[in-house]
Amino acid sequence: MTDTTLTLTRRTLGVQRRSFDVLVDGSPVATIDYGQTIDLRLAPGSHTLRIRSGRLTSPERLIDAHAGEHIAFWCRGALLWPIYVAALIKPDLGVTLARTPA
Repeated sequence: MTDTTLTLTRRTLGVQRRSFDVLVDGSPVATIDYGQTIDLRLAPGSHTLRIRSGRLTSPERLIDAHAGEHIAFWCRGALLWPIYVAALIKPDLGVTLARTPA
């Protein structure tokens, strides 16, 4: 069975510059630095993806991975300091995580 490739790119915009933790199915699997792109292997099936930076997180994204498929996402920290401050109250505003259009 062929794994799915998940490519994650960290955009160079945003207030936060420290490393982000990459969580797949709730478990940390990698870290991604400012401006970095990483590739991860996923077994076919349903998975969740979330990015975390300390207390701040992204919303959880559902991935339906098919054998041999390539899936791409991008992430970044809050763009403006008011959003960063709001994320102190609502932590899932602190990191943006979105699927890259095909």
